[in-house]
Amino acid sequence: MASGTVPLEELSLVGLISRLDEIKHIKGIVRPTEEEQAVLDTEAVVKKKVAEELEALTKSGMTSKEKSSSKAFLEAQRSAIEPGTKSADARKAKLDELLSAVQSAPAKEEPDHIKKAKAVVTRAEKDFEPVNKEYEKWEKGKKMLSPDELNKLKRSQGDLQKRMQVAKDFVAEQLKRRADAAAATPAALAKAPTAAVAARPSAAPRSSGPPVNPGVRRTNPGGYPAQAVAPSAMRQAQVVAQVRSDAAEAWGAPQAAASAPAATQRRPAPAKPREDQPAPVLSYSCTCAAVAQVLGIKVSAAEDLASSSKEFAEHLSAEQWERVQERSVAIEKERKEKQREAEKKKQANALARRDAKEMKEMPIPAAKAPTARGVVAKAPPTGAPRAPKPKLAPKGPGGLNALATGNNFGAFGGGADSSDDDTGGFWTTVGR
Repeated sequence: MASGTVPLEELSLVGLISRLDEIKHIKGIVRPTEEEQAVLDTEAVVKKKVAEELEALTKSGMTSKEKSSSKAFLEAQRSAIEPGTKSADARKAKLDELLSAVQSAPAKEEPDHIKKAKAVVTRAEKDFEPVNKEYEKWEKGKKMLSPDELNKLKRSQGDLQKRMQVAKDFVAEQLKRRADAAAATPAALAKAPTAAVAARPSAAPRSSGPPVNPGVRRTNPGGYPAQAVAPSAMRQAQVVAQVRSDAAEAWGAPQAAASAPAATQRRPAPAKPREDQPAPVLSYSCTCAAVAQVLGIKVSAAEDLASSSKEFAEHLSAEQWERVQERSVAIEKERKEKQREAEKKKQANALARRDAKEMKEMPIPAAKAPTARGVVAKAPPTGAPRAPKPKLAPKGPGGLNALATGNNFGAFGGGADSSDDDTGGFWTTVGR
C-alpha cells in the first residue's frame, strides 16, 4: 500500500517524511491524476504535522530509523534555502535548532509491530539461504540433480526469494505507520514457505577410491548402476494401481486378490547389464565432453568429477551413464572423422604446392630454327626487291671432247688426233 493512500492520522514520523518525498515527486509530473492531486493538496498539513512530531519526539525519544530519516530531511530542507532571500537566516537557524535536538534526542526502542515485521524478514532470509546455496552448487556444477529435482529446486528458490522481498516491503510499510495503525501481515507471509529439496540417502561407505559427490546418484553394493525410476513410469504405475483398485471394487475383493499374485508374477525383473558384452573403451576427453552435454555443465566441471572415464559411472544414474557412453563414442567418431578430413585436406594442399613448384622450376625449351630441308620457301611480299639470280657457268664441249678435257687423265692418251689403233694409246684391251 502506498503511503499516499494511508490517512495522515495513521502515519508515523517516518511515514510523514515519506509523504513529503512523494509530494515532491508529484510536483514534477505535468498532468497528475486525481489521486496524485489529492496527495499534493496535503503538503501544508503534512509539513505542520512533521514539525509537531519532531518537537514531541525529540523530548520523548526517537528510534534509530526516526533519527536517520529526520536528519536527512532537515539537511535537505536547509540546503534548499536560497541565501539572500527573505527570512533565510531565520529558517536556517530554526532548522539548525531542530537538527541539534534530533541528534541529542534520547534513544527509544522500536514498536512491537516493527519488531515482528523484522522477525519475519529474518525468518525468510534463513529459509532462503540453504536453498540458494544448493542452487548455486548446481550452477557451478558441484551438485547433480535430476530434471524433477532441478525444477523443484528452482521453484523453491524463486518462491523463497519472492517471500523475502515481500517481508522487506512489509517492514518498510510498518515503519511508516503508527503502532495503533499497524498493517496486517500479507497473505504471502502467512502461509508456510515452499519445501526445500530433500536430501538423497547416502550410499554405503567405501573403503577406497576417489571421493563421491554427495549430490549425485551412486552405485549399489552389487556393482550395477542404480536403477532410476522415470517420472513417466511412476505415473503409469499409479494409473495401473488405480485401475486395479477400481476393478477390486467392481468385481469384489476375492477376484482382485486372486489376480494380484498373477500380476506380481508378470512383473518383469529389472534388467541388468549383460556381462558377456564388454564395455566400450571410452576416451577421457570425449567422456568429459559427453558428461558436460548430458548434465548441462561446463567441461571443466565435468573434469573435476572424475580422473578417468570409468569413474563417471559412480556419479551418474544408469540412464545418464548409458547416454554418456553413447555420446562419448559419437564424439570420438566425430573427432576422428574431422581429423581424417583435415589430414586429407593437408595432403591435397601439399600435393598442390609440390605441383606448382615443379611447374615453376621446369625449363621452357627454346624454339629450334627451321632447317632448309623440307621447308617451303615463302613468296616475298609484294613490292619487295628481288634478289639477283645466280650466274650459270658456261657450258663446255659436249660428247667425247668433253670427256677428253674433263677427265684428269685424258692428257695421257696423246693428242686429240691420235688413234688407239696407231699408237696403242693408253687404253688397252685386257684379255680375259
